[in-house]
Amino acid sequence: WVHPDWGLITPKEFIPLAEENGSIIEIEDWVLKQICHYIKEWEQSGSPLVPISLNKSPKVILRNDWTKNIFSVLKETNIDPSLIEFEITETALLQTNEIVKRAFDLLQEVGIRVALDDFGTGYSSLTHLKEYPISTIKIDKSFVQNISNNRDNIIIKSIISLAKGLEIRVVAEGVETIEQLTFLK
Repeated sequence: WVHPDWGLITPKEFIPLAEENGSIIEIEDWVLKQICHYIKEWEQSGSPLVPISLNKSPKVILRNDWTKNIFSVLKETNIDPSLIEFEITETALLQTNEIVKRAFDLLQEVGIRVALDDFGTGYSSLTHLKEYPISTIKIDKSFVQNISNNRDNIIIKSIISLAKGLEIRVVAEGVETIEQLTFLK
C-alpha cells in the first residue's frame, strides 16, 4: 500500500493492524472480488488460467457467514471455483469449531481448495490433516532456507512423504537456489 505521507507500507505492517481493528474482513472481501474479476477478464481474453491463492484471516473464518460473500462473488463473476485456493495457517485451525469445519467441507464440495500455510511452524496437529479437507500443504520457507541442515532435511522429507500418502499437494515456500529445488524434486 502506498500511503501519501508515509510512503510504501508492506502487508507485514498493515495486515496485523487490519486484523486488530477488524477491517481485515472488508479487505479480504475486496481482494476476493478483485481476484475473481481478474480471472474473468483473463478467461474472456483467452489467457491461460491458473488457480490463485488468497490468505484467509482467522478473524474472517470465525465469522458464521464468511462463506456467504464467497458464494455471492462466485455467482456474480461466474468463475470456476477450482481457480480459487484459500490459505489458512495452522494457528487459525486451533480456534476453529464445527461451523468452520462445515464451511471448509462446503468450499471443497464446490471445488475451492484449502491450503495449510506455513506448515510446520505452528501446532502441526495431524488431526487437522485428517479432519479438514486440506488440498495443499505449504512447507514454510524457514525449512527450505536451511535445507542443508540435516534436521530440516529430514523434516521436509517427512512432510512430503506424509502429504503424498494422504494425496495432498505440497508447495515449498521460499525456494531460491538450485540446491533447494533439486533436493525438493
